[in-house]
Amino acid sequence: MEKRLDISVVVPLYNTSTYASADDDQITQMLALTQAAVDQTNAAAAADSSTLLGYFSGVVTSALPEVYAVLGSTYSSDSNAPSLELIGDSTVTSAFTAEGAADTIRGLSIGQAAAVKYNSYALMAALRLDPLSLKALDDLRGQVLNDMKGEELSEALTAYGASLEHNLSSSAMNRMPASKIVNSSTN
Repeated sequence: MEKRLDISVVVPLYNTSTYASADDDQITQMLALTQAAVDQTNAAAAADSSTLLGYFSGVVTSALPEVYAVLGSTYSSDSNAPSLELIGDSTVTSAFTAEGAADTIRGLSIGQAAAVKYNSYALMAALRLDPLSLKALDDLRGQVLNDMKGEELSEALTAYGASLEHNLSSSAMNRMPASKIVNSSTN
């Protein structure tokens, strides 16, 4: 299971003051402006992940006022800081619902960036980095273990619960309807 550390900036596809949604032309314009910033990142020859992250953050953040202006919104620099998130393929599949978005993100090489409309209400500028280039393994351990074993553990617990013996007395169940059982922990 491949893991990636994606640095992303999410841009809402609606006016943040009026909540009016972007039309197709506005989405295309916003995506083109974001893509121009991403292209600058892809053209940069950064020596290390930290330098590339700083460049990506600066270029994309400087493009955001113009991107937000397409919808008549005002960009606030404290509202959209780049976020670092370790994501696996299942997250990409479930979160990137716009056509081609998941494939674009999966296709990124380390150090490469892309701009995608990833669902019906947002677009994203994303940069792929090696997870261990910016964070220590100890910092990532909890999330990695959850990503790797979370579903397996859930399935194992479900199977174990289903296999447990139950000794329900049908005569006792007939005498005391469930509606009369009081859960003392909720009172």
